[in-house]
Amino acid sequence: MNLIGRLLLGYLFLCGLAVAGCTDSANQKNVEPRILTPQSASENRAPGQYIVTLKEGGNSETLTEVFKQYGIKSIKDLSKRRYLITLEQDPGPEALTKQAATSSDIEDVQPNYIYRTMPPAQDKPQ
Repeated sequence: MNLIGRLLLGYLFLCGLAVAGCTDSANQKNVEPRILTPQSASENRAPGQYIVTLKEGGNSETLTEVFKQYGIKSIKDLSKRRYLITLEQDPGPEALTKQAATSSDIEDVQPNYIYRTMPPAQDKPQ
C-alpha cells in the first residue's frame, strides 16, 4: 500500500470516529450530571458509626476494649486494618477521638460520612 493509500485510510478512520463521537453525544443530551451535595456537620454522618484504622499488629479486640463503655453493637472488618464500629451510645467524634488516643494500637478514627446526590433542577431560571 502506498503513502497516499495509507493517508486516505487514516483520514477515513478519523472521520468515522468523529461521526461516532457526534452521534454518541447527541444521545446523551438529556442526561443530567449527578452532583454531591454537602450536608450540615450533624447530618452528614451516620449516628453511632465510626471508621477506625488500627496500626500494624492491632486487632478487633482492641476496639472492644477501648470503646466498650459506649456499648458496641457491631464491628465489621473493612480490610486494610479498617473497621466499621457501630455504637449504642454515640458520644460524638471529638469524644471518640479522645478515647481512641488512650490506645497505642489505634491510628485514626473518623465518622462514617454519608454522601448524597442532588436531584437535577426541574425549573431553570429564564
